[in-house]
Amino acid sequence: MSPEIDIATEQADFKAIQSNKRRKTLIHYYAKCSQLIAGPFLWPIFHLLYRAEIKGKENLKEIKSPIIVIANHIRFFDSFFFRFVLSGYPRLLPLRFMAVRKFLSGHLNLLNTIGIIPLVYGLFAVFLIKKGDEKEPGKNLEKAQNILDQGDNVMIYPEGKIMDGTKIGQFRRGTAVLAQTNYVPVLPVSFRIIKNGSIRKHLYINIGKQITLPETSSVEENTALLQKEVERLFDIV
Repeated sequence: MSPEIDIATEQADFKAIQSNKRRKTLIHYYAKCSQLIAGPFLWPIFHLLYRAEIKGKENLKEIKSPIIVIANHIRFFDSFFFRFVLSGYPRLLPLRFMAVRKFLSGHLNLLNTIGIIPLVYGLFAVFLIKKGDEKEPGKNLEKAQNILDQGDNVMIYPEGKIMDGTKIGQFRRGTAVLAQTNYVPVLPVSFRIIKNGSIRKHLYINIGKQITLPETSSVEENTALLQKEVERLFDIV
């Protein structure tokens, strides 16, 4: 290969790298701005629907990015509850949510088909994954790894599906794999809605302390550790 071709190839590679960096930077600022702007609009709507009680918010003071945030999944719009959680902590934005496009619910699949869910995902810079092989969860975590590498925070629902809100579902192994591979802590959060006879339901949001997973523990042991902590938070009402 001639020197001229080598130089041209290097220049093309450099331009591709620079273009990718610019794209990631734009997504970072877009996601942060959209999440900041959404807060004031969503706040009054959710206050009409829920009487929120947040415990453990002081634990956010010690958090430094990047971090993986996990929570149980009780509603499609759980991600909007984080406007309560992160109110007053804009430095922790953007929070990049991991999501899928195929659902167990027929209603959600319909909303996806007519473009509502893609619109919501686009507005808040959600990143998509395909449901991977539970035996090899690392294969499906490349996007999340890239987001953590650039210093942003990742939000994961380890149950992998929306539950009925009465208990915590079995956690998948992906969070533990991602945390151990990237040496980042995990912040556990629980959501619980209790009907109290009024129009406004009681929303309990409990924020735990960040957890650094033991490097000597297996993925299965660390997955169980994370599930146990979210279950503990879930029981605090």
